[in-house]
Amino acid sequence: MLKIHPQPVSNGFLKIQKKIIKKYRPANPNDTFPFPTFPEFVQYVIDMSAYYTTGEQWRENVICWIPFWAQCDVCSMDYNVIMKLETMTDDEKFLITLSNMKKLKKIEGEWRNLRNVTSTQAAPDFYRQLTTRQMLDLHQRYKLDFELFGYTLDAYLPLAKDAPNRPHS
Repeated sequence: MLKIHPQPVSNGFLKIQKKIIKKYRPANPNDTFPFPTFPEFVQYVIDMSAYYTTGEQWRENVICWIPFWAQCDVCSMDYNVIMKLETMTDDEKFLITLSNMKKLKKIEGEWRNLRNVTSTQAAPDFYRQLTTRQMLDLHQRYKLDFELFGYTLDAYLPLAKDAPNRPHS
């Protein structure tokens, strides 16, 4: 699915899902799971973006998993607040206080996904499904985002499914 050839999102995602499954899933007639697994999706992102070196290449060829640095001129903007999913609860409180949104001050809660866990809690489960090579390749594709937001792979590399002395969940 390319931006220069837009299609309805659901059709585009369905085509990508089928493409990923066909290319990365070993043929098994008993495996009828209709969605790519996380490792299959990661390998697709790694392979399809292998030669992207500019923001323009990312923007022309990818819609949903564009690195943040390629989406806009991050450094040319004067931000008041940068929020992260990992610190969303605290960041929301800070933003509400900063903007004096009194009605929102009363709302309590934490962002959670369909598994009812925070992204920080869910991340190790996903990283355990990847090989060290996949983690390193994925990091390379999003290296500038890691640097921009102060992320590191240090806590996740030991979780790789092929890591020596891998801690168990």
